[in-house]
Amino acid sequence: MPGLRPTTPEQLQAGQRWLKENIRPPESVAMNVGVAANMAAPLLFVFRNRMYRVPMLSYRDGIQLQELYIELAKAADDGEETREQLEDLAKLCDRAAVMFPTLCEPKNGLVRFLWRRGWLRNPFLKATTSELAQLLGFFLQCRTKSSVQLLGSLAHRPALASSTRRTS
Repeated sequence: MPGLRPTTPEQLQAGQRWLKENIRPPESVAMNVGVAANMAAPLLFVFRNRMYRVPMLSYRDGIQLQELYIELAKAADDGEETREQLEDLAKLCDRAAVMFPTLCEPKNGLVRFLWRRGWLRNPFLKATTSELAQLLGFFLQCRTKSSVQLLGSLAHRPALASSTRRTS
């Protein structure tokens, strides 16, 4: 072939030396290292002067929290307050108070040990409704372990709760 000629090993070595001396790859700069490092870090909150840590929640816990939120919103929006509605609201608040200790644990090591053994009472059982609402809002914003993302046309579908199925 015209223009092509064999290269000697000395010429190859000289070319490699020239590349090493004159061409340097751009230095990589790490971006968002702090954000990436904190993604799996547990969140912290203070309830009645005790600090609690919240690890990443399972998707089942996230679904239960969403269901609880929807049921509480329905119970609160019913308008008139009857005795039955207040009893239903109290049951939902009790359900939330029982669920919250499964989602978090005390930050203090000794208290956490006693907590895991079941030797400490559930502090959320004596919480007020406003405290329960704040805790529910906090837990709803926590990260979940599920990293599934809907792609393509699935991401634009309406929520399952709003879709209805007709049976004849």
